[in-house]
Amino acid sequence: MGAGWDNALNIFVLTPSQEIIGMYKYLFLNHNVYQATTYSGLITMIRTLIPDVVLLDLDDMETTATKAISKVQNNPLFKNISVIYLSSDFKFVEETKKILPFNCDILFKSVSPVLLMKRVRAYGNIGRRNAELSKMNLSISDVINFNLKSVKLGTETVVHDVIQSFIASCMLLVGKFTSLSCPLYLETMWEELRKDDSYKPQLQKWNTETIDISQLHDIGKMGISGSLLNKISIFNEGERSMVEDHVAIGEKILDQMIQMVGDSELTRQAKLFVGTHHERWDGTGYPNGLFDTSISLEGRILAIVDVYDALTSSRTHKEPMTHELAREIIFQGAGTQFDPNIVKSFENVAPAFKEILISHPA
Repeated sequence: MGAGWDNALNIFVLTPSQEIIGMYKYLFLNHNVYQATTYSGLITMIRTLIPDVVLLDLDDMETTATKAISKVQNNPLFKNISVIYLSSDFKFVEETKKILPFNCDILFKSVSPVLLMKRVRAYGNIGRRNAELSKMNLSISDVINFNLKSVKLGTETVVHDVIQSFIASCMLLVGKFTSLSCPLYLETMWEELRKDDSYKPQLQKWNTETIDISQLHDIGKMGISGSLLNKISIFNEGERSMVEDHVAIGEKILDQMIQMVGDSELTRQAKLFVGTHHERWDGTGYPNGLFDTSISLEGRILAIVDVYDALTSSRTHKEPMTHELAREIIFQGAGTQFDPNIVKSFENVAPAFKEILISHPA
């Protein structure tokens, strides 16, 4: 990883309250929290040091919430800065979150500290990534809009082309993004599980486009620093937490996609692949600690596929494992990391996985 990497985010908070800033400094103990008591003071601070994320309490602005957001969004200084707005008006929060740009969010002020911490970390990641991309005159929003432009204009671009465009963009931005073997493994699992009557109703909704769109499961990595993703040593705890934010960022990208191309069974499946493939059967996964069958079927199947692919692929910090060792690790994870019934199906197709690995080495 390049020199100068720092896990600590620069968090700017607009509030006149010393009590609130003290609370934020306690909450974000391992990060750099800076206070601005006025909007003009915030602008002065940004001209001196670019923040990773700004927390802006709309109740403290000297105008209406709508005008305050418009003032921020129309200021060129904020173009690539992540902003999290806070409001005590629940209805306003629900209405506004639908129209904010990719790098911004709005939360109800009584949000739990845990959720606030997760959002700040995720949007801080986006802000840091945008700062890197700005050197190429790009932002994450630019990449998303470029890839969806043809769809928005009403052309007959097929799902496969949109997916491949996103993957190409991600590979350009963060290096190796997804394995060519992943959709082959997933299709193999799909064919096997369709033989089981208990899975048939859900899997009847799957088709080849479902397999295609599963390749976007790690799309949120375009919002994570490339220097972090390509680190040549094992992640420490803080770095791992930041990498885990790729799930929340990926869901945000899918929300943008849905806004532009409309909701459908396929985009619903895509969001489930993105949002649940790191959950664990025993409830110790992320981002939401789901367990058992509260985890989507898409996530439970892809969890096995993704782990097998990761184990048998080379990374900057490790050599690939053999098929036999990866298979054994998945068997051992039945009932803890993985759905034990789906592991049984994996056992049936493990020889096919080995054939794919040999013919498509990662």
